[in-house]
Amino acid sequence: MSLTCIWDGEILIRRGRYRCRKCDYSIQSYIDPDLDESGLLPLTLERSLDVAKMIPYRQACDLIERWGLKISKTKLAQLDEKFNVIQAKEGFKTLEVLSDKPLPQRLAQKGSPNIRLDGLKPPRAQPRAWVIEVDGKFVPICTEKNYVYKEAKTAILYKMNCPGERFYFSTLELVDNFSIGVHGLLRHAGVCQGDFLIGISDGAKWIEGLFGYLGVHKHILDVYHASTYLETVMKGMEWDEDRRAKERRLVLGGKINIQKWINLNLPDTKFKDDDVERAARYLRNQSLMGHTDYPEFRAKGYEVIGSGQIEGANKSVIGARLNVGGAHWTELGANGMVFARGDRESERPIVKFHTIRHMAFGQAA
Repeated sequence: MSLTCIWDGEILIRRGRYRCRKCDYSIQSYIDPDLDESGLLPLTLERSLDVAKMIPYRQACDLIERWGLKISKTKLAQLDEKFNVIQAKEGFKTLEVLSDKPLPQRLAQKGSPNIRLDGLKPPRAQPRAWVIEVDGKFVPICTEKNYVYKEAKTAILYKMNCPGERFYFSTLELVDNFSIGVHGLLRHAGVCQGDFLIGISDGAKWIEGLFGYLGVHKHILDVYHASTYLETVMKGMEWDEDRRAKERRLVLGGKINIQKWINLNLPDTKFKDDDVERAARYLRNQSLMGHTDYPEFRAKGYEVIGSGQIEGANKSVIGARLNVGGAHWTELGANGMVFARGDRESERPIVKFHTIRHMAFGQAA
């Protein structure tokens, strides 16, 4: 057998040459089991797809060409979409399997046995506080006739004292499937029995239902949305800008209990303006459900009362790649991209690259 390097127009591929002793017929084939039908070496493929998830395909091709690899925009888009679709499919399967498993019990020390020789239960660590933020971002989908907008739902999960280590799950699936995926995300991230789960949202009904399904211990209406609705109410009360700005700062700082504020300033007020009345009614409902007692939340040590993480994700993880001008997304391609973008930003990916590479492209023959 002899090894040769063959230039196929894109990369150098190692091949082996075999010779049949009986018929003296030369056969040339791949000898590297890692090669796949994409035509790219594994590391080159991984880096190319990673760039394609970060920036538009045309820009990605220009950047990849600087590495010495020339690839067309069409081919890169085809490779990326095919990989993303499989990644989203296999990732959801993984989360679905995890969602059926019970939350594990946390031991005091890593590697501690579940059963002690003396028959006593092993000591357990103190419960940890986790924060989950959920929201949706509408992305354009190209159909045969026109454009439609579908909501990409995203969940971000992180330990309250460690917001930099985030776990993402994003999809265009309906709420029921999204709920299953989020259940799996809790187990993937390492949430254990006895841990405290804090949910932060803009108060949407579907998110409230999801939090109830997840068993969230404390649901908080994020202070940004609370201040926005309060601003509408204060304008309806004809407060001047200085007074409104002062109240907004207090709300954003977590120093106002919205229910007490309403009882003090709006005991029985009815507004003629429909928008103002809806905002007032919304705040009353959220307050009655215990979602807006911000001073109490701070007193109990809840360090997060805003939705900055999920708002940033909607803008930088979803919007920055899927809402770019001139992009054409099929529903399948968009779903694959939102999942892949979220998985890329996670502290630990749901599915690893080499686990699904051959599922997407198959082994080279």
